[in-house]
Amino acid sequence: MAGKLWRVMEWAKKNGELKAIDRVNVMVTVGAIKERVVLRKVSAETEVSSEFLKIYIHAANQIVGQRCPIAA
Repeated sequence: MAGKLWRVMEWAKKNGELKAIDRVNVMVTVGAIKERVVLRKVSAETEVSSEFLKIYIHAANQIVGQRCPIAA
């Protein structure tokens, strides 16, 4: 799943409000801790599980108000 989390974050930044990415990150904090991912340091090389990616996409969809085109 390398790069997909980063792509979802970029999509949320582009399509959401100013603080959209911060709001998404707060919603998925527990999952990020379990995944051992520092959300502020995600890059195109960051790898996460498909389960966490699905959780992140779901949260991004809710905050942005659109469906993310990137599939888990």
